[in-house]
Amino acid sequence: MLHRLRHLVLLLTLFSAVHGRAQWGGSLYGIHNPTSGMFAFAALDLSTMAITDLDTLPMNQMSSMTSGTVDAALERFLFYTGTNIFILDPYGLLPTTVVAPPIGPGAYLCNIEYDPCTASLYGFVNDPPDSVVFARYHIATNTFQTLLTMPNTMSFMMGAGSYIDPITRVYGFENINNIMGIDVDLGTLLYDTPMIDPPGESFGHISLDCSTGQVLGTSFGAASEGGDGKWVSTVDPLTGIVTHLSSTHTPNALMKPAMTGSCVDQVNGVFYWGGVNGAWVGGNTTTGNIVLDDVSTPATPLFCVNHFSNCACGSLDLPDVSSLDPASPPYPIPATDVLYIFSRTQPVQWTDMAGRSITVPVLLTNEWIQADVSNVPPGMYCVRSGEQVWRVVVE
Repeated sequence: MLHRLRHLVLLLTLFSAVHGRAQWGGSLYGIHNPTSGMFAFAALDLSTMAITDLDTLPMNQMSSMTSGTVDAALERFLFYTGTNIFILDPYGLLPTTVVAPPIGPGAYLCNIEYDPCTASLYGFVNDPPDSVVFARYHIATNTFQTLLTMPNTMSFMMGAGSYIDPITRVYGFENINNIMGIDVDLGTLLYDTPMIDPPGESFGHISLDCSTGQVLGTSFGAASEGGDGKWVSTVDPLTGIVTHLSSTHTPNALMKPAMTGSCVDQVNGVFYWGGVNGAWVGGNTTTGNIVLDDVSTPATPLFCVNHFSNCACGSLDLPDVSSLDPASPPYPIPATDVLYIFSRTQPVQWTDMAGRSITVPVLLTNEWIQADVSNVPPGMYCVRSGEQVWRVVVE
C-alpha cells in the first residue's frame, strides 16, 4: 500500500524541480572506466543502453571506499573518492569542481548520501585503526560534525548500499549481514538488525523507494526452473525479514562489479542494478516485475550509479482526514509534540525498539487520535492500532 502522506510530499518536491528531472529521467549517471587508468563522469541512456562520457576525471584509479549521490535541486552529482569530492554537472557543460574535506591523512569518508533538508552529506569517517564515526558534512562550509561514534572495529563491505530517508530522518546502511538505521538529527543508533534471507538466498543492493518508504534490494538464489535468479525484494529494518515483491525474476546481472551500486527512479517507480559486462536490470518498485533486462551490448561498467530523483524534503499542513483511508500513516514524521493517528480503532499500543510497551497520553476526536509525544524519549517506535502497525520517529 502506498503511504499517501509520503507520496504527497514526494509529488510536491518533484513538481518543484521538474525542469532538470524531466531531461534526466531517461538516464542513469555514474563513473565510467572505459579503459585502464581512465575515469569519466558518464550517462547511461536507458532507451539505447549507450554510455556517454560527459567529463574526464583527474584520477587514474578507484578506491573501494568511493561512493556517489545526487543533489537534484541544484543539479549536481556528488562523487567522493575517499579523499576528495568531485561536484559534477549532468549536462556536461560546467567544469568539475574538486573539494578536499578536512579529514586527516589516512582517513576517508564512505557511503555518502545527500540530504536535501540540510544540504549536507551523511556518511562514515573511517580513520583506521583509531576511530569510526558517523558524521554530517556541510558542503558549503566544508565542515564536519560528528554525530555518532561507532566501534573502531567496524568493518565496511565493498559496495555496501546506503540511503537516506529525509522524511523519517533515517540513514540506512548495509552493515555486512545487518541493516543499520541512524537518526541523522539526534545522532542515535535506531537499529542494527540481522537480515533474514529466504532459504538459500542472499540479499543486497539496498536503496529506498520514497513513495512507500520500503527498503528495496535484490535476492540472489536458485530459481525453481533451474539455474539462478535475482528477485526485487524488500527488507523490514525492524525485523530483518527479506521478502520477494513478486515471483518474477531475472537470470541476468546475478554478479556485479563491487562498486556498481543500485538506485531508484523515484518518478517512474523503477529499481535499477547493474551486473558484469555492462548488464542492467530494472524492476517495478511496486510489483517487482522486471521491466528492463539488457545484456545485449557488453560494455565497460558504470560505478556509483544514481538517478536524478531525490526523496522529498518538506512538510505539509495536516490533511483533511476525510480524504484519507484508515491505513494512512501517522503524521507528522518525525513528531516533536503531537502525533496524529488517522484511525478510530482503540486501543493504540506503543512499543520501543526493544519491544517494551510505553504509555503515551492520547486525546480522541471524531476524526483522529491525537498522541502527546512531548515527553516521549527521542527515537523510533512501533505504533499499533487495530490491524495497522506503523513505525514512527519522535524527536
